[in-house]
Amino acid sequence: MAGQTELLLARARQRFVVQDYYGAVHLLESVVDSGRAFADVHHLLGVSLSLLGQGQRALSELERALELNPRYVEALIHQGLVLNELGRIDEAEEAFNRAAATLDHQTDGLPVPVAAQLANSHADLAETYAGAGALDRAIEQYERALELGPEFHDLRYRMARVLLEAGRPLEAR
Repeated sequence: MAGQTELLLARARQRFVVQDYYGAVHLLESVVDSGRAFADVHHLLGVSLSLLGQGQRALSELERALELNPRYVEALIHQGLVLNELGRIDEAEEAFNRAAATLDHQTDGLPVPVAAQLANSHADLAETYAGAGALDRAIEQYERALELGPEFHDLRYRMARVLLEAGRPLEAR
């Protein structure tokens, strides 16, 4: 099931890049329906819906992303943009101010957006190690990623999957 979710998400990202927002929405909704959607899935779904002119649905998805990760700067910015397009100027300004305030916070001595980018880079490296069968190195990279993004539940989930594969079920729990 996890592999299916990752495949759907990868395909959705590809559809988004080529501006096939309907295709991206379809695939992302499948991920949401599977119950395995994390903040980044809801964010991308919200952005795709926004680009299709479906502002209210976009806002719902962006709000869900922010429920899962209240410091998700990109989701706050996109929320502000959608609110602005809907003429809800005061709410848009509030979203932009929250995004700006998030930039003042730090994680592990780094600005939050930089820490998030590095966390995702470590996670990508972990996936590469896992794909090559170097599970201990993959786990080390996930640990580094989670130091930088302790609230990234998708990374916890992916690390748990690798821990299970490595025969370490108690740590995966």
